[in-house]
Amino acid sequence: MLKQVAYLHQLKKYERCLNKHHIQIAHFIPGRIRLKSDLWKQNERLLQELMDVIKSEPYVQSVEYVTITGSMVIEFTLKDNPPIEQIDQWVNLLLSTHAYIRG
Repeated sequence: MLKQVAYLHQLKKYERCLNKHHIQIAHFIPGRIRLKSDLWKQNERLLQELMDVIKSEPYVQSVEYVTITGSMVIEFTLKDNPPIEQIDQWVNLLLSTHAYIRG
């Protein structure tokens, strides 16, 4: 039980970090996450570059985006909760790529 609480607490930290960069977690179930950002609306170049980087990550099965809504769906092969180290790697990669591309 304590491990689950610690895991959820860490996920909330990542969510706050993403929110600082105007990225929201719209939906999360094991194996799939939908991210949204107003900064991504009508910005296909940014979404495509983010998608290319994310697709190369371990466990990522597919990445799709919709520029009209500014959303990205990431499906990964892990059906259980991903290890916190993996989430940390994904969030840091997403944020560093997002910041680099936006300038």
